[in-house]
Amino acid sequence: MSLDVGSHLKAVRQMYGLSQRELAKRAGVTNGLISLIEQNRVSPSVSSLKKVLDGIPMALADFFTLDLGAQPQVFFPREELSGTPIISKAPCRTASATSGARNASSSAPARRRPFNPLIKAAYRRPSGSIGIQ
Repeated sequence: MSLDVGSHLKAVRQMYGLSQRELAKRAGVTNGLISLIEQNRVSPSVSSLKKVLDGIPMALADFFTLDLGAQPQVFFPREELSGTPIISKAPCRTASATSGARNASSSAPARRRPFNPLIKAAYRRPSGSIGIQ
């Protein structure tokens, strides 16, 4: 198994929310070195990689055993979403629409907001007494 040190370092740096400049400042190296390592233009020695990882802080063993592939992708670039409808053109059904009234696609706008059962559950009064009579 070969590890792409540059992309792995970039992923770890971003996971900790650090910019290249901030990591370089913490590690005592130039931000150009961080950039070169992340682009795989240079292969860092063990001592220089340890120095960079001390700025995170992270041990060498943790760096090489950290599995970044197991994390789910939450955000997707716009290019990956092309062809996927972002906004549905389907008519919006409101609480009054389910009881036989008009829906949002008709000529007159609906006067009620869409029903959300979570809001009702959030504002439900607690059952039971609080001890005051």
